[in-house]
Amino acid sequence: MRYSGLLGKTLREIPQDLKAKSHALLLQGGYIRPLSQGLYSFLPLGLKVVNNIKRIIGREMNALGGQEVNVPLVNPLEIWLRGGRAEAVDKELVRFRDRSGKMLVLAATHEEAMTELVKTCAVSYRDLPLLLYEFQLHYRDEEKVKCGLIRTREFLMKDAYSFHRSTSELNNFFPKMFSAYQKIFRNCHVEFIT
Repeated sequence: MRYSGLLGKTLREIPQDLKAKSHALLLQGGYIRPLSQGLYSFLPLGLKVVNNIKRIIGREMNALGGQEVNVPLVNPLEIWLRGGRAEAVDKELVRFRDRSGKMLVLAATHEEAMTELVKTCAVSYRDLPLLLYEFQLHYRDEEKVKCGLIRTREFLMKDAYSFHRSTSELNNFFPKMFSAYQKIFRNCHVEFIT
């Protein structure tokens, strides 16, 4: 695509009230645009970056035998109550009723939904170990949104969930996952501290 036809050209002037340099650069470079406080649209250049990062992460997760899945953003409140976390994230969890009156939530994370998925699909211990990962939009009604994409209300998160036959199997898997994340950061040319 030619720059002349690109949505979201670079900005000469950026708002002066921005606290983070990264936020200013993302706006100025034509990667994102704000819709509301803590809510951003990704423009074609920003989406290209996101897709490249997803490709790098997916490659490392697949190398560990991971399988990409996608669970619903909207979850029944009952699975959050059963897991005991509905109260733990009470204010950030957006709750609503569907037209039949069933209580639903916008999932702030997906431990509950992934566990439900595995309960229905992995019917034997022979199906384990299992590594599932996803790239999914999440929504949290954050009290203080700041610094551009660092702390937002709606965000794309990469989750990974592993299921094992024993604690020792889990403990043996953890260093492999740790190493995969180190490779991801190196491939993205991001300095990191562990």
